[in-house]
Amino acid sequence: MTSCAVHASHAVPAPAEDVWAVLTDLESAKSTLPGVVDIERLEGTAYDVGTRWREPCIIFGKLASEVMEVTAVDPLHATTVRAVNRGVIYATEFRLVTADELTVVTMLLTGRCRTRHCVLVSSMRSPPCWRQA
Repeated sequence: MTSCAVHASHAVPAPAEDVWAVLTDLESAKSTLPGVVDIERLEGTAYDVGTRWREPCIIFGKLASEVMEVTAVDPLHATTVRAVNRGVIYATEFRLVTADELTVVTMLLTGRCRTRHCVLVSSMRSPPCWRQA
């Protein structure tokens, strides 16, 4: 099926423990992630596989709401969060690597169409990367 990916890295002048704490603190997401309006926990009390939450956010100037789910956790090293919307499975993987006194955070966001309707619509309306992968 059709897919697209976005990859970014950033060096943070902090130990992995501090970066991990911010990354996995769902209740503070609206103050640390631009565009996030609120967090509503749906399942789970900690940050573990199976933790789910609703995340209303502003995307391209419009309010959208996604249900997010933690699908993988390797404490202090990596985590993956998944959402499904209109036939597209979105997965965001964060990896932390310590180098000297820095923690390099790498994010990989992938979107994969899981229905024929999604593939057809994405080929007509979406950015070119959806059509190339």
